[in-house]
Amino acid sequence: MREKVMSLAQGRFTYEQPEIVCSTDCLRLEVVEGGEAASSFVVSNSAGTKIKGFGAVDHFNLEFLPVFDGKENEITAKVYAANKKAGEVMTGDLCIVTDCGEYMLPYEVRVLPRCLRSSDGEIHSYEEFVELARENFDEAVTIFYHDKFKEIYLKEWGEKRLYQNLTLKNPKKQALEEFLVAHGDKKPVRFAANKRQISFEVRDEDIEGEILIALDSWGMAGIRVSTKSSYISLEKNSLRNKDFLQNQAVLVFHIQASEVPEGIHRCVICLENVYQKLEIKVRLHRVQGRKERAKRRGLDKLTGMLAKYHIQYMMNSSLKEVWLRVLVENRESIGSLSKGSDVLLEGYLAVLTGEERKMAAFVNAVTGMPAPALGNSMDKIFCYLTTMYIRCLALGSHEEKNELCRKIREYYDNGCHHWRLLVMLERLGYFEGSPQVLMEELDLLWSEGAASPYLHFYRMLLLLQEPELLKKLDSSTIGALRFGLKHDLITEDLTIAVSFLAARQKKCTPALLSVLQDCYEVYASEDALQSICALLIRTEKQESKYFKWFRRGVERRLNIICTQWINRVMMKPCRWWQPIFSMRII
Repeated sequence: MREKVMSLAQGRFTYEQPEIVCSTDCLRLEVVEGGEAASSFVVSNSAGTKIKGFGAVDHFNLEFLPVFDGKENEITAKVYAANKKAGEVMTGDLCIVTDCGEYMLPYEVRVLPRCLRSSDGEIHSYEEFVELARENFDEAVTIFYHDKFKEIYLKEWGEKRLYQNLTLKNPKKQALEEFLVAHGDKKPVRFAANKRQISFEVRDEDIEGEILIALDSWGMAGIRVSTKSSYISLEKNSLRNKDFLQNQAVLVFHIQASEVPEGIHRCVICLENVYQKLEIKVRLHRVQGRKERAKRRGLDKLTGMLAKYHIQYMMNSSLKEVWLRVLVENRESIGSLSKGSDVLLEGYLAVLTGEERKMAAFVNAVTGMPAPALGNSMDKIFCYLTTMYIRCLALGSHEEKNELCRKIREYYDNGCHHWRLLVMLERLGYFEGSPQVLMEELDLLWSEGAASPYLHFYRMLLLLQEPELLKKLDSSTIGALRFGLKHDLITEDLTIAVSFLAARQKKCTPALLSVLQDCYEVYASEDALQSICALLIRTEKQESKYFKWFRRGVERRLNIICTQWINRVMMKPCRWWQPIFSMRII
């Protein structure tokens, strides 16, 4: 008012009211739902003089309370969309009251959906985010872990819970990969190799090899690469998205020739991601010493065959002709086993055929053979004792047998603790009437790492003769039982004794389960079936391959066993179930 009075006192009279001028005829704003936005405009008058006034609005989502006094007045209006949804439009008027009069400025506010920005621009929808993941997975991971991602793009409760669970502990790329797969936006990333088996002949130079890995879809590669072989070194221990060009990557590995010993070695390169595991077999053949290895394999095969037919002859003397034929047919190979083997073979054949002249010639040839000293090499001691053994068989003297048993026992107790000497002692009747002593010797040899079918054979014979010796089901006893099943030596009484012990076992090994199953197949023993079911229940075996045993248990009315199993095992759909539960369990 003072300014107005002063202007009149100075002779400045205004005869026409100047008009209010706005820099825009309509204020248009865009705001993201839940967010806020602002826009400015200029208020002046047509005379270019000062204009004084204030503003107001009747919409509670807008803030417009300016006070101005000047020639060019910039005024700001703010809008808040905390309770607005995308797509809504707010319209109305901003009221501007001045000393030049009132002015109603229309406004239009559009509410836009919230979005995040990538390097290519704004992401307005979840579908656009999936496209970003397809084109740039690494950048999509960053967007996925934005603190507003769940709020902006995930609408359903299940989606939000899945997001929360996956991002809680998983690595970032894996979390996005699993989310997209679970949400149905893509298939799991699987991979294939252009080679599943590789073979190399290793000489003096190192070898470099390559394996081409291809992905079948977009997403996180994340392939872990490993090998337990000390001969192979991998250029990378993982293949990630940056290693792939057009969904293909090359895995380079090196074979260090100096580290590969003679012979054939089989190694594995393992590739694994969240969904798949792939093993690439690598066969390395160090070519040096090939002839020597072939010779050793031939000798090992020969000794195995001789042991097989000799044990069959020991179990059934009517197979004597078969045993003789095997020895004659392999005469030359047996002679190459060691020095003097040909002479021993001729003497043994003479004993088997009962040719007196040849037996006498052999006895004369070896009589006076010096005994090696205690502590000498095992080969020399065994050659000497084998010679004396055949000589004893040729003479057939009781005194000679006793003397030879004494010599063998002396070597046996002084550093030559070998199963071959035990076989000689048994064949000479040293353990006759002392099954417990022989069993103790077998246990001792087994504990020292001895392995031979003869040990299984003798243990099996002892169990048949003295069933009370069956006190435990350790690896040696199970091995003997498998030997007995293979050669039809198991009796029904022995099956019952094995079943009794097995039902009290805390662990169910594949070998023990195989023995019980074979015993049941031979005798259909209820004790064996009950032991099988008890072991499966105790060790919580739930695979469908075991269901047939519980079905048999129900059919045989093993009610306690089956009821325990039904109470403890998670139900799984299987073709065995319907016939099992259709039967009446009393």
